[in-house]
Amino acid sequence: MHTNEHVFLDDKLDMINAIKDEFLYLNLYRNSEILDMLISGINIDENDFSKVNYYDLRDFHFLVFCSKQNMPEVLKKLRMQFDINATRNMYEQRGVVRGNIDWQSTFVKRNGINADTSLFIVRDQNREFDTKPNRMLKYILHHLYKLLQDIDKLIPGEIEPDWFTNITSMESSLNMILNCSYFKQVTLVKNITSDLVASGLKHRNPLYRLIGKIAERYYKVYIIKDPDSIFDVIRSQILVPKSVDKVFEILTLFNCVKTADELKNSFGGKRNFSLLRSKYDNKIIYEYDNGVTINIFYQHTPRSLSSHSRYFDIMKSYGYQAKMAIPDIVVECTYNSLSYVSIIEVKYSNDLGYVGTGLQTLLAYICDYEKAWSENSKAILVVKPAVKMTPANEFDNKVLIIDKDKMHEKFVEFFLNMVAI
Repeated sequence: MHTNEHVFLDDKLDMINAIKDEFLYLNLYRNSEILDMLISGINIDENDFSKVNYYDLRDFHFLVFCSKQNMPEVLKKLRMQFDINATRNMYEQRGVVRGNIDWQSTFVKRNGINADTSLFIVRDQNREFDTKPNRMLKYILHHLYKLLQDIDKLIPGEIEPDWFTNITSMESSLNMILNCSYFKQVTLVKNITSDLVASGLKHRNPLYRLIGKIAERYYKVYIIKDPDSIFDVIRSQILVPKSVDKVFEILTLFNCVKTADELKNSFGGKRNFSLLRSKYDNKIIYEYDNGVTINIFYQHTPRSLSSHSRYFDIMKSYGYQAKMAIPDIVVECTYNSLSYVSIIEVKYSNDLGYVGTGLQTLLAYICDYEKAWSENSKAILVVKPAVKMTPANEFDNKVLIIDKDKMHEKFVEFFLNMVAI
C-alpha cells in the first residue's frame, strides 16, 4: 500500500470515528460496507423520523441481522430436519392388510383367540407437521420474504455489493422451503406470540433455536415495538461509505446537522430526519421555536433552486434533455415570507489544484442559480487541506473556503447567522 493510501485510510477511520455515534446510521447508500460493533450510543429516538423512515430503518436492519445468520445454509438444512410430532397407532385388520404388520403383537393376539390366521396387528405412524416450532418458523420466513419484495425501495441503487447480494440470496432459499409440501401443512398464524418464540428458543434442534433468536428479535421490534430493540440492532451493524471522499461528504453533512442540532438546544424546536438513499429526497428539517426553518438537502436539488436553473432553461429552449446539476449539500432557510438558499460543495484531496476545481464548480452553481440567489445566500467550498489565510470579515463574502479542521467552528457562525434573526 502506498503512503498516500495509508494517509487516506487513517483519515477515513478518523472521520468515521468522528461521526459514528451521531448520524452515521442515516446512511443507506448501497456503495457502502457493513461494519460490526461500531457504535456505542445513538442520540436519537423514534420521534426524529417520519413513520415511513423509521419503519424502513427498522426493516433494513432486521434484514441485515437475518442475512448475517447464514440463512440460505440454515434453510437448506431445515428442509431435511423439519419438526415432526409423530404418533403411533396400532389396530386390527383381517383379509387385505394395509400398513406395517407388528408380528410380535399379531402372534400374541392370535394365540388368545384360537389361532385366527386371518388376524393381523398393524402399526401406523401419523406425522404431524403443524407444530408450534413450525408455525414460528413459517411466520418468520413469510415476513422475511415479504421484506425482500421491497428491498429496492428500502435500498435503491444500481450496484450490488456483497452485503446486498447476501441479503437478496435469501429469497431463493425462502421460496424453496415455503413451497415444500410438508411446510404447506403448517398453519400461517396471524401474529407471532411469546409462546411460539419460546418453542423455538427451547427446541432441541440448534437450527430451530437460531430461528427462535430471530423470532425473539422480531417479537421485540415488531410486536412489542420497543425502540431500544431496533437501536440495539443498529448499534451492532452500520453502513459506512466505501470511498474516502464520500465519507468526507457525509462528515460535512453531519457537521451541518450537528450544528443545527446544537442551535435547537439553544433556541428550542424540533427536528425531522430523513434516511440517506439514492433516488430519494434526502432532507433533514429543523424547525426552531423563533419561526426559522432550516432544510438541509444531501445530493438533492430542492425546487427553490431547480426552478431557477439557467442551464436547464437554455437546454430546454433548444429542445435538449437536461439533467439537473446537483450540489453536494444545499441549506435552505425560511422565515415568514423570506426564503433563501446556500450551497456547499465538498472536495477531498491533498492536491491543492483540486481546491481550484472545486471553486470553479461552486462558481458555476452560482451562475446557474443566479435567479435564486439573495444577499443572504452563501456558497461554501469545504476542502481537506488546511486554509493558510482567510480574508477579513470572511462572512461578508458570498463565497467561502473552509478546511476540514475548522469546519465545525465556521458552520456555527454560518448557521447562527441564519437562525439568530
